[in-house]
Amino acid sequence: MWEIDSESGAYVRGMRAGTSAKGTFFENYTLEFDTKIDKGGIGWTVAFPVASPAGGIQLNLVAEEQPYVNANKTIFQLNTVVLGYGYSFVNSGATGGTGSELSLMTSRISLSIDGTEVFNVTLRDYPIGEARNPGGIPDTLGSWGFGGWQDQAGWFRNVVVYDTKNGTELYRNPMTDASDDGVIREYGVNKNRRAACLDGPKRDRLIWLGDFLHTTRIIGTSTTRYELARDTLQTFVDWQTPTGLMPYAPPLGYNPDTDNLAFARGGGRYFGRANDVYEIILPDYQILGVLPFTEYVRRSNDLAFAEATWDSWKSNLGFATDNINSTTGLLQLFGAFLGPSNGGSAVNCALVEASRSMAHVAQALSKDVDARMYESIATKLASAINKELWNEEMGIYGLSTAEMNDFSVSSMAFCITSGTASPSRANRFLSLLPQLKLKPGYKDSTKSNSSDPATNISPNTNGFLLSALVAQDTGKAAETTLNLIKSLWTPMLSNQGTSTGTSWEYVNQYGDPGLGLFTSLSHPWGGAPTYILTEWVAGIQAAIGTAGFGYRNWNITPSAGVQMGLKDVHARVVTAFQGDLEVHWQIKQKVMQVTIWAPKQTSGFFKLGEFERKLSGSHMYSFKVPM
Repeated sequence: MWEIDSESGAYVRGMRAGTSAKGTFFENYTLEFDTKIDKGGIGWTVAFPVASPAGGIQLNLVAEEQPYVNANKTIFQLNTVVLGYGYSFVNSGATGGTGSELSLMTSRISLSIDGTEVFNVTLRDYPIGEARNPGGIPDTLGSWGFGGWQDQAGWFRNVVVYDTKNGTELYRNPMTDASDDGVIREYGVNKNRRAACLDGPKRDRLIWLGDFLHTTRIIGTSTTRYELARDTLQTFVDWQTPTGLMPYAPPLGYNPDTDNLAFARGGGRYFGRANDVYEIILPDYQILGVLPFTEYVRRSNDLAFAEATWDSWKSNLGFATDNINSTTGLLQLFGAFLGPSNGGSAVNCALVEASRSMAHVAQALSKDVDARMYESIATKLASAINKELWNEEMGIYGLSTAEMNDFSVSSMAFCITSGTASPSRANRFLSLLPQLKLKPGYKDSTKSNSSDPATNISPNTNGFLLSALVAQDTGKAAETTLNLIKSLWTPMLSNQGTSTGTSWEYVNQYGDPGLGLFTSLSHPWGGAPTYILTEWVAGIQAAIGTAGFGYRNWNITPSAGVQMGLKDVHARVVTAFQGDLEVHWQIKQKVMQVTIWAPKQTSGFFKLGEFERKLSGSHMYSFKVPM
């Protein structure tokens, strides 16, 4: 990404600026550096929070000549400096040069090139309307970084930072250290420290804590590259804060040993240095992040990893359980991705599921006290949900205690898969699913505007819904599952102009990428059918609880596949017991021929309707089932 030369410094191509974590808590400073434009111009940032979705000040020095015919000469006029905030720019005329000095002082910003002042303005003249910043103007708190717009490229070296008021030197870096722990590590542009499963790898360089559940399940039923899942989980642990929180999207190119505090507390003035950003931005990801850990352990039976990181995940889930309101018995968070954060049904049911799954891992590790604690938390929370959030008249779990007449895909999914809903309540709740139908899938909630063409369908939440649907083991649920897979996921494969062979981030109402050209077309949070087909259509499932860890005990229950009208199905998973678990079933003339291969040291159970058979002591089982 960056090339480091022992004399010329850092060669930086067009990219979002790589930002130094060392300047996270600096403000009112002067940044000085040498630069040489190679192609088109160079860009840099100042007062940029490293740990917040909020933006910072960015500048771009445009060359006197442009080598590219597609260069935007309206915004990036030749021989100018472009001043902007976030991702928007306004122009300020300038002359070209090689030595740049930019000063921040309270609410002013000034720039000099080769000793000639280019501008000296008050930031109040450039309001950004950002409520997180005092007065709605760009702040002067945050770090600096170097990048470039589109195909620009240039050199940076001899970076020095001074206190603008008294001239004290605060930072110096010649930008010539080419080691792995040198410039590229400091500015976050180094290679990944570990294997990483990314969402949107063609667009972003991000692991999302709350999105990783689908990915873990996909790995377990496809490539079985469990080392990728393990290293991704370890990355979250590496960046965990002393308060137990894990980053919703850990900074992959940085060093967690030195930069942990910068990213946990460096969210800018709005968040304050005393607050972990992770408890404010997507705090329900702390719950959703526990689930891929327990799912990984359940599938791989990697108890060594579970033991080594147990205290980290226990501390992490403790953040959520500590936020259960003692009066209502329900979870209260600052915000949430899944839905309402204060007494919301989706986040509460997700916490039930996370707590129960942690109880299973604790049992496998012989941590009986922890197992009882998590089972108790899950039981009490489920009871509170059924008391406070079930709307008996409508037959729904309300969106929240304040919105009892609305419901969502996420609340439906997690309240069923967590076991919070009884079978009868699950059936009543699912009967209202048509109210959420919106062309290729189901909209987020009853509050989503079906008339707005911008309302998208989420393969992420619809994927969780698939699990809740197919588990009902009824012909109607199987039909609805199949129809949803066909309507929502077929467009991802059928349109040659947008098909990548992988799942999308969002889908619009016409079956196209939901965010236009920005849509990630390689987003595993949308890949739920991969594991649904193996586990429910073919019917290969690990037994419930610790007995099923690593598929030591397994079930083959192909009823959903039969109800969908399939006649010939073949699927396989890798077990933790020196072999694969494989099933092939075929229906001919009202008879199902079943063949199962499994490691001898495992045991299983086949069930289809009233037909049941226990299986153990062999590596192959073959039998017929009358239909």
